[in-house]
Amino acid sequence: ELWSGLYGGQSDVETGASGWNYANVVNGTYIQFYSSSGNTDLEFFAYWVNYPGNPYSDPGAAAITMEAYYDGSNIIAEAKTTFYFNSTGQYTTVSLSFSDDGYDAFMTKTTLHEIGHTMGLADNPLAPAGQSVMNLQNGTNDSGNNMPSAVTSCDNSSVW
Repeated sequence: ELWSGLYGGQSDVETGASGWNYANVVNGTYIQFYSSSGNTDLEFFAYWVNYPGNPYSDPGAAAITMEAYYDGSNIIAEAKTTFYFNSTGQYTTVSLSFSDDGYDAFMTKTTLHEIGHTMGLADNPLAPAGQSVMNLQNGTNDSGNNMPSAVTSCDNSSVW
């Protein structure tokens, strides 16, 4: 099953996608994201890529989004997000852990962040806490609460 590794996180991922769906009406791009049920435009994939952590393939991030573009353009043809459970971050802090507090909220925040990349937004490591979904996490499951749980006006005004 597609969602078997998420420990109930499907609704949290869909909440993140819905946050962008609403924001994209506000910002005028009207781009919509869907989970993979039936004939849809976008699939979310979650794999146990490195569970319970592999120092030789661990990306040091909670999730990574890879994009494929149409030839010679900046138009995204396809995007795939992979969640890395128990990945270790820059200072060996676990980035995403279903056994620690804040897991559900962090799945939503991570989805918002990764979809932000498909909207043309880059990581924002120096932004004040809560300013943008592109803020980087602070601690396991963003225990420092650096990432907002909804698309912000800053994000809406920055999409391309």
